[in-house]
Amino acid sequence: MQRTKIFGPPGTGKTTRLLTIMEQELEAGVPPERLAYLTFTVAARQEAKDRAAKRFGFTQAQLKWFRTLHSVAYELLGVGQAALVTGDGKAITEFGDLYGYEFTNGLRFSDEGLPSFGLGKGDRLMAFDHFRRHRMEPWQQAFKKWVDNDDKFRFEVQRFCEGYEKWKAADGWVDFTDLLERGSAPLPCDVVIVDEAQDLSPLQWKAFWVFAQNAQRVYMGGDDDQAIYEWAGASPEVFLGQAADVVHVLPKSYRCPRRVTERAQRVIQPVRVRQQKDWQARDVDGTVSETLYIDQVKLPETGSVLYLYRNHKYAQDVCQHLRAEGEPYQLGHVPSIRATTAAAIITWEDLRKGKLVETEGLEQVFAHASMQRISQTSRDRARQLTQDKVTARDLVGTGWPEKIFTLAWFDVMDRLKDEEFYLRKVVQKYGRAGLRKESRIRLSTIHGVKGAEADHVVLITDMSKLVLKGAETDPDAERRVWYVGLTRARETLTLVGMDNMLL
Repeated sequence: MQRTKIFGPPGTGKTTRLLTIMEQELEAGVPPERLAYLTFTVAARQEAKDRAAKRFGFTQAQLKWFRTLHSVAYELLGVGQAALVTGDGKAITEFGDLYGYEFTNGLRFSDEGLPSFGLGKGDRLMAFDHFRRHRMEPWQQAFKKWVDNDDKFRFEVQRFCEGYEKWKAADGWVDFTDLLERGSAPLPCDVVIVDEAQDLSPLQWKAFWVFAQNAQRVYMGGDDDQAIYEWAGASPEVFLGQAADVVHVLPKSYRCPRRVTERAQRVIQPVRVRQQKDWQARDVDGTVSETLYIDQVKLPETGSVLYLYRNHKYAQDVCQHLRAEGEPYQLGHVPSIRATTAAAIITWEDLRKGKLVETEGLEQVFAHASMQRISQTSRDRARQLTQDKVTARDLVGTGWPEKIFTLAWFDVMDRLKDEEFYLRKVVQKYGRAGLRKESRIRLSTIHGVKGAEADHVVLITDMSKLVLKGAETDPDAERRVWYVGLTRARETLTLVGMDNMLL
C-alpha cells in the first residue's frame, strides 16, 4: 500500500488537489465502484460525486463509496433508521426521563456526526460521552482533557456514561458514534482518499484504516493547523503521526494576502506540535486593522463579508449593529429578512401604486397584518376573487375601504412593528430591491465557516469564560481556532476587541 499525505495550508487548494487525484485515478482506469472518496462533511462528499459524475458520466449508484465516514459505517452495519438515536428527541427524552436528565437541545448531530448540545446538564454529559468514545479513552482519562471538567460535573460523568450504554443495550438503540465503533469492515476499493484528515478522531482513524486495509493507494489530505474539532474528540497529533511514503506541502495560497498571512503565522507558530509549512501568501498586501467596538467597523462598499465569532452569544451585538445600519445579512444560512416578509411589503406597495399583484401575495400581507388592520371580512372577499392577479381597484370593488390604500405598509402590517425600523432602514438604503437582495454579509461562528472565505473578514475576538478556560489549559487548540478565523480573509481583516491573549 502506498500512502500519500498532502498538507494544505489555508487557500492552497487542498480539496482541489484531492479531486484532481480522484479524476486521475478514474481516468487511469480505476472503476468508480473501487474508489472511495471519504469526507468529513456531506457538502465535500457531494462536491466530489458531482465532479466525477459530470466529467465521466458516472451514475450516483456507481459512486457508492463517495461518503462521509459515518455514512460508510452506517452502510456496512446495516442498522435500521428506526434504531438510530437521532435528532427528533424522542429516544433521548426517554433516556432522560429514566435517569433524570433534561436535554434542552434534544440530541442533534451535524452532517459530520458531531453532537450539538445546549447548556443543560444532560446536554453537557452527552457531549462528553461522545468525546471520550471518540478519544477511545476511559472517562477518567478523557475528563482531564475536557474543557468543561469542573468538580461538580465529575460526579455525574460515570453514572451518565454507564447508564447511557446500559439503556442503549437494553432497548437496541444505536447512535452515530456506535456506527464507527461497530460498523468497520474493509471496503472493496483499490484507492481510498480522505479529505479534512486533521479533523478525524482516534476512533475515526481506527475505522478509516479498517475501511482502507485492502487499498493499493491511500491519499490523506489535511492541515493540522486547521484542526478545530478537538472538543469533539479530533486529534491533529494522530494525523501528524500517520505514516506516509510521500508527503506534499502545497506551496501557495490563492486566498490569503501577505499581511493577513503574517498575522496568522504569528498566531500559529507557537503551537508546540505541528508540521512546519513553508507556503507563500497571495501576491497582494491586503490590510489588517484593529478596533475596540463593533460599531466602529466601516465596511468597504463592495465585496463579500464574514463576521466571525468564537461563541454564538456574540452574534447578538453584530446583528444589532447591522440592523441599525440597515444592512441585510445572513445569520448562518438564515436571511435577516424573510422571503415572506419581503413579498408582503412589495405586494402592498404595488397595490398602492395601482399595479397588478399575485393573489397569492395577498396571503403574505394577511399574515403580517392583524384583524384590526385588515378585517376577516376583507380577507374573505379577497379570497373569493377568481383571477390570479388583482389591483387595489378590484379589492375596492369587493368592499375594501378605499382609504386603506393611502397607508404605507408599516401602517397596515402591524405585526412587523418589532422589525419596522430595520426594514425601513434597508428600504431607505437600497430601495425595495434591498428586501430581496442576496446579502453579501454572513455571520457565523468560526467553526461554522470551515473552508469558507470572504473578501472582508471581521473577527470578534472576545471569548466566553469556558473558552477562556480552555485557552489557558490548552492554548494550542485555541490558537488553531483563531488561525482558521484569521485565514478566511481575501482582502481585509478587522479584529474587534481588546483582550484576546492569543492574537
